[in-house]
Amino acid sequence: MKDTVLEIVMLESGDIVVRRASETDEPLLKLRFSDELASTLGDERINIAKIMLSAGVQLVAEAGVRQREAEADVLRPPVIH
Repeated sequence: MKDTVLEIVMLESGDIVVRRASETDEPLLKLRFSDELASTLGDERINIAKIMLSAGVQLVAEAGVRQREAEADVLRPPVIH
């Protein structure tokens, strides 16, 4: 999925999905606001979804960095003085 282009789309149902730009099949992620909240947010719903998704992507990236650092520590031979 490294070279995959993703898109954020609001479906006719009002659900906001993240999917591969080249596909319209099963989304990778789906955000669904309750009817009450959706009507309160109005057109801001997509902007709020983008912020939520951006925060999630950042957390996933940070977790990946921590995981790679932990793996590197395990693979690094101990220093003996």
